[in-house]
Amino acid sequence: MTLDELIERLQDMREQLSDGDVEVLVVHQPGYPLQEIISGVWMPEDDQSGSCSKCGRILDHGECPGCGWTPDGGKDKEHFVYVVANGHHHTASPYGPRRAFDETN
Repeated sequence: MTLDELIERLQDMREQLSDGDVEVLVVHQPGYPLQEIISGVWMPEDDQSGSCSKCGRILDHGECPGCGWTPDGGKDKEHFVYVVANGHHHTASPYGPRRAFDETN
């Protein structure tokens, strides 16, 4: 699912609700569905400085000049947005609805 598709589906749901102050949860693993609260969203920055996990050299950004390791596995043109889950809701069961997987549009 792309960012635009997610935004569009959330906007459609918002139009169906009388109140937009509804908590959004993440449900995952269809076999034994778990639900978690969303604590935020995150997108890796293009500048991935730090140290090489293979040889330990300090990296300014991108590929390690010593061994060729890249922080993103060589997928520097591929971008992702992460929805960050952070445990189950304190007043709800940790188990989510299995039918969420069957009824996903």
